Amino acid sequence: MWCWGRLLRIPWTAFRTNVSILEELKVKERLSSTVQIRILKFFGHITRNKHSMELLVVQGKVEGKRSRGRSPTRWTDIIKANLHSPMFQKR
Repeated sequence: MWCWGRLLRIPWTAFRTNVSILEELKVKERLSSTVQIRILKFFGHITRNKHSMELLVVQGKVEGKRSRGRSPTRWTDIIKANLHSPMFQKR
């Protein structure tokens, strides 16, 4: 929200709620929810083609050994987390 406040040149000392800033900008949907929806649409687009390189990369089925340390965050983990978010529980 602070970036939109900067765009509107609202000083940081002014008490403005996030809702009032969104109403002034006439924003109907949050950017994070738009990004989540687009990620899910792109994931569905990739998973429909069974013989694509993108599907292999997204699923993590690449040959070779992985490096030491914490296991990397996979796309499928992000998709599962997005589906369990409150935004998609309402639908």
